[in-house]
Amino acid sequence: MRDQRIFIKRNQLRWGLWVLFLVLAGLFIFWPKPVPTRVIINGQQIKVQVVDTEEARNKGLGGRASLAEDEGMLFVFDQPDYYIFWMKDMLIPIDIVYLEKNKIVELVKNMPPPKPGESPAVYRPLNRADMVLEVKAGLSEKCGWEIGDGMEIINYQL
Repeated sequence: MRDQRIFIKRNQLRWGLWVLFLVLAGLFIFWPKPVPTRVIINGQQIKVQVVDTEEARNKGLGGRASLAEDEGMLFVFDQPDYYIFWMKDMLIPIDIVYLEKNKIVELVKNMPPPKPGESPAVYRPLNRADMVLEVKAGLSEKCGWEIGDGMEIINYQL
């Protein structure tokens, strides 16, 4: 009798674990995936990583070995100002797009990473911005972006 009870409890435990596994697998498969934030400028859609904390802004794209043509980093600030950007720890050249009220106010094209032993380049903008977009070098030229072009942000609440 005792052996039969142990057998039944083990069987119940196995079935319970199996059901739990199926429920968790179902949640993993069917749980809505986060939709990446994107920006669109002149029809060019770019998936962006939004950075809106001081720590994330300081790191930026530093240390990243590559950047796809449809990827970028969007720096979001609380208020417009003259935000200085530098190429600390950068391994790749980038274009820097300064924006205010979703319009391009300044473009920095093909900003190179520092060479070994060289101080990182620093860029001081001439215009205030409330967002800055960093993309692969040459993208702004290829897409024909100009000052005054508008930017649309998708899947991000400002």
